Amino acid sequence: MFDKKNYSTIILNDEDGNEREVLVLCRTSVSGNDYILVTDDDMEKEEVEVTVLKENKEGTTEEDIQYDVVDDENEAAAMLDVFRQLMEIQENTDEVPEGGKWT
Repeated sequence: MFDKKNYSTIILNDEDGNEREVLVLCRTSVSGNDYILVTDDDMEKEEVEVTVLKENKEGTTEEDIQYDVVDDENEAAAMLDVFRQLMEIQENTDEVPEGGKWT
């Protein structure tokens, strides 16, 4: 069963400046780029819509991290495969990581 308290949330702003809270399902770094997998769907649903975001490192400080949606289909597919593998590891691990959160 999914336990939301083991995951982080972040606030994203859409194109219109509206804020929405999303659940960070997984984080990883690949080839020097940081990615997160997020959703604002109910995790109890059978199918959940997710979004792959890539950290935008230009001109940002650690306090003001910005993320962009990964629009490139090949990059998004590759990252979804990576996240799928990482989440399978999470599901098969009984231990909660140090700090009490997966992300």
